Amino acid sequence: RWIIPTPFASHAFQWLDGFLQISIHDGNYSVPKYLQSIINGAAHHNDHHQYYDCNYGQFITLWDRLMNTFHSPSVYSERKKRKILTD
Repeated sequence: RWIIPTPFASHAFQWLDGFLQISIHDGNYSVPKYLQSIINGAAHHNDHHQYYDCNYGQFITLWDRLMNTFHSPSVYSERKKRKILTD
C-alpha cells in the first residue's frame, strides 16, 4: 500500500541536508587527496557561483564529469591557499 507523504515528511532529512550544506559553504577548501576526484567541496561550489556554467553537482562530481560540466578548482584553491598563507 502506498501512502501519500505530507510536506512534513521532508523534515525527517532536513537536518542531514543542512549539515551537508556546511561542507560546500564553509570556505574550507581542503578535501582529502583520495576523495578529490569524487567529492564536490567548497572550491568546486565557489567556482559554480563564479562561472555559472560548471560544477552543478551538489556533493559529488560524477554527473559533472559525465556531462562535461566539471571545472577543476585546483588553480583557484592554490591561489586561495597562498593568499591565506601570505596574509
